[in-house]
Formats: sequence, structure tokens, C-alpha cells
Amino acid sequence: MSLTRDELDWLAAHPGAVEAASALALTKSSTVRDVGELRGAYGERARALVELVSARRSAAAGGKMPADWWVCSDSAQQATPSLVAAERARVIRDALDDGAGAASGSGGAAAAVVADVTCSVGTELSHLAAHVALVIGGDLDPARLVMASRNIALGTDGG
Repeated sequence: MSLTRDELDWLAAHPGAVEAASALALTKSSTVRDVGELRGAYGERARALVELVSARRSAAAGGKMPADWWVCSDSAQQATPSLVAAERARVIRDALDDGAGAASGSGGAAAAVVADVTCSVGTELSHLAAHVALVIGGDLDPARLVMASRNIALGTDGG
């Protein structure tokens, strides 16, 4: 399930709520109790809290991204694992440095602008940003662009 831009804005404005939700087990055996506690404290925002925390845990456990990144369950499932994204970024850097770009005097990777037109939450962009002058992300889902922007600011090691 995805997060909306409104939910993302609320989550960013309420880090204490995210911290409180992160402290809960949110396991199969505790979900009813934990969600009830969150609903009592945060009302309709409980769904967004559970979505963010559960997706973060899943993505971090799968080696896809740092545990504090902005992510929903759909984007966590679809994300490129961090090791793969890092290797792709190195391949792109090497191609830019060894290819016609460097030979033509354009500056190679250090001067390159690279676009990821299906960036989702930014797993590829975050690694590319370490090697090129500018990364540009695009996605059909505006909420994922918000998450990508926040994640790029956090970096590949998280906040």
C-alpha cells in the first residue's frame, strides 16, 4: 500500500509519532494491539505510521536501503538492492570516465548529469549522486518523488 503526499507531509512533521510507531513490535501476534495503540494516539494517521515502519523494516532487512529512508511497502518490494544500485552507479561512472565523454573533454562522470526516469524512492539516484555532478529523478507517482527527494538528502547511509 502506498503513502500519499499528505501522509508523507504529516509523517515528516511528526517525527515523534514515527519514533513511537518504530518502537512497537508490529509483528503478526502484536499487530491488533499495536495498531489499536497507534489509532488511540494518532487516529486515522495510524495507517500511515504502520505502512512506513513496516516498509522500512522490510526494505532494511532485504538490504535495499537504510532503515530510516522514506518508503512504502510497494516501493520497498520493487526497490533495487543497495549493493546492485552501488555497482550500477560504478559501471555508469566508469563508462562516463572511460567513454567518449571523458575523451571529448566534457569532464566525464564528475561533470555528468544523469537522469533516472523511474526513480521511485531513489535507491539508484542516491548511489549515482556520489559519482556525477547532478542526478535527476522522475516517477509517475508524486509521492514517490517526495520520498526520493527526502532519501537523497539522507544519503546511502541514512540520516
